[in-house]
Amino acid sequence: MAQGYGPGGAELAAELVGHVRAWDAAGRPQTGDLRVAAYRGPAPGGAGLVIPKRHTNLVLTYR
Repeated sequence: MAQGYGPGGAELAAELVGHVRAWDAAGRPQTGDLRVAAYRGPAPGGAGLVIPKRHTNLVLTYR
């Protein structure tokens, strides 16, 4: 359960709960298993969480 306060607080709390549930469903991976790759062009399909940046695409995956 998360409680949000202020403008947009309820939406932010719901988003946080969604992230925690996804983390739990993924087996609660630890940061030591996190991998970050940077691509100058499009990221490979199905690669993981893609974070588009100005000149690259960052892809986060867990081993």
